Amino acid sequence: MLRPNRQASRSTPAHDEHYQKGAFNSAIYLDGIGKVYTGEALDAGRDPVPSKPFFSQSPETGIDMVDVSLKSLEAHSTWKLVHRGMEEIVETVFTQIERFCDGRNDLQGRLFYIDEIGLSYPAHWRLEERTRYEKLLRKIMPEFSTSIKPEAPISFHVESLASAHMLFWSRPLIVDIIPPPHTSMLLVFLDFGGYTMNGCMFDVQKSDNDKLSYHRVGETFSAFGGTQRWEQQVSSFCRYYVSTFQKSELPPRQRANLLEQFHREIKKFETGEIEPMRLNSEDTRNNMKKYCVELGKPQAERCFWDALKQPILLAEKKIAEAASLSSQVKIVLSGGSGKNSVIQARLKLKCKSHKIPEPYCLYENLGREDSWNISKGAAIATANFMSVQQAIARGAAYGFQRGGYAPTHGWEEEVEVSLDSLGSRPWKKWCNGKARIKIICDPFLQEKEQHLRFAACCDIIELPQPSRGYWQFTLDIVAKGDDVRLIVARDYMGHNGQKVYRQAPTLELPLYYDPSYCCCLIKTDADDEGFGLLVTESGEIMPCPREPTTESSNSSATVTTRKRKRETSQDGQKSGVGCEASGVQPRQKPSGHLPELKPPGHPAEPRRARMYRSQSSASVLASAHVVEEAITVAGSKSDDEPDEPVLLVRSDIVPDTLHASSRSGRLVLDNLFWGKGSIADSEDDG
Repeated sequence: MLRPNRQASRSTPAHDEHYQKGAFNSAIYLDGIGKVYTGEALDAGRDPVPSKPFFSQSPETGIDMVDVSLKSLEAHSTWKLVHRGMEEIVETVFTQIERFCDGRNDLQGRLFYIDEIGLSYPAHWRLEERTRYEKLLRKIMPEFSTSIKPEAPISFHVESLASAHMLFWSRPLIVDIIPPPHTSMLLVFLDFGGYTMNGCMFDVQKSDNDKLSYHRVGETFSAFGGTQRWEQQVSSFCRYYVSTFQKSELPPRQRANLLEQFHREIKKFETGEIEPMRLNSEDTRNNMKKYCVELGKPQAERCFWDALKQPILLAEKKIAEAASLSSQVKIVLSGGSGKNSVIQARLKLKCKSHKIPEPYCLYENLGREDSWNISKGAAIATANFMSVQQAIARGAAYGFQRGGYAPTHGWEEEVEVSLDSLGSRPWKKWCNGKARIKIICDPFLQEKEQHLRFAACCDIIELPQPSRGYWQFTLDIVAKGDDVRLIVARDYMGHNGQKVYRQAPTLELPLYYDPSYCCCLIKTDADDEGFGLLVTESGEIMPCPREPTTESSNSSATVTTRKRKRETSQDGQKSGVGCEASGVQPRQKPSGHLPELKPPGHPAEPRRARMYRSQSSASVLASAHVVEEAITVAGSKSDDEPDEPVLLVRSDIVPDTLHASSRSGRLVLDNLFWGKGSIADSEDDG
């Protein structure tokens, strides 16, 4: 976004921080008595309506008259006004961009041409809203073809992700936030906007030369509510109060004056308490008639909590969740509503209860221009492009994860590296006919590591279910120009695992690098709807069925995020969320594998025994201080595994944090990514 050319005007409220660098007025008027969109010149005599909700087919503006109109016989004419107003908003923005591109800028008259567009959007938007947004832009773009490529690829980035990229780009700030080199930190971004709170988590780590590695962990999240919804609650109360106690209608101009005073009052709050307010306005056109609204403390609190309860509760929940995942957590607070002292006080209290430092207020360090920061972050994320080969050279590593191979087993958390910058390694496992295999990726694995950091991994795709017996899987990368494919070879090795009896069809999976999520994902048109992707024996990529995904989610705390199907333009070019330069839609499925980890000082839970299968003896565990007891017992023949001895291990790590790896011959700790634990050598079973 660019700064619109405007002069200070009495029609622009002094309190309204929407009017900053990079911000455009997005209110429209649906009364049918004047222009639908008036630009920066607000009409104080009319009731403005926010345009953002109209990207939904069933919008809720919070304005009773408008919401009723959209469900009445007048809906068609109302929608016609909405479409006209939204098109005029886009034309206003593109006009300003064109002025900048043709040399009317403060960069010595340099000329620019827009060949790619990055857009931010709230996390609760889905296919419907993003499709409408893209169609709106593509309808207007041809009118500005001298400065904007008519079929320019459009990348979408969740607002909280855009804020994160803005912070990561500001290296002096991020260096102050994150710990010393090679120490991972979980950053929780909470963006409190006017209508929604959006958030996400990033794992961040820097190297000795301060080079930053970061990628998103888990799903983005959002909740409805913000200062603009707070304003709507106050507006409704003002109308009710004047109608009830003054037996009068509240004119639009006086309502606007009362709301301006409301914004000034809440900026004076310095504690975590909602203060009572007395709002006054005079009607100079009606014999100086006075309008006075008394918001006592109960009424003021009700307006606040009706508007912001859900965002605050979700933010507190995510703070607690982060504290259970890592001992190194930092909360980053942004957005206009995040400047409110009541919200800050609640979040500080929550952080204190979990022994987390106070939230880092982004606006205090990047400036108060929230819209500009988000827009710039979206631009940075769009430009954050690299090839798949570059991503692998930087540290991306792939592995196979087995799940459902026994009734009590979810997805394995110890995953060996099968493909990284050093090459490919075959992976052999026993499958009982019920086991499921999927490919996962660690975007930033340290060189020469033998195992992926389970907590840092993203789901890539689930493979066809293998039949009973030993299977050997191999990964490779093949590139022909921009066409990069992940090659999956599958060899059946019978029940003894000594030789290859047959080869299953090789799978070729197209890959691309997603700049918004900093991970190489599958390039596909399939909409996984938040349930992940799978590939069939014939090589078809399709969404995972809900039931198996739900089962695995329950067992391994997997979270996902939905994606948006790509909109196809007339020339066949496609674009979508966080897409690469070629405009390809990614499958947004960062796994969010977040194994529970208790922070330091957390009360210990009762110790529990768990059985691990290995050909090792109990004596080899003596060097592991985390092992309290290890007893060798006879293995029983079952469909789950070939017959072999079993170790019964009792550990003082909670809960179930010890795994025996029969393939690597090691005992390792779950959550090795979050905190190093003792490792004991054991005999390899061959």
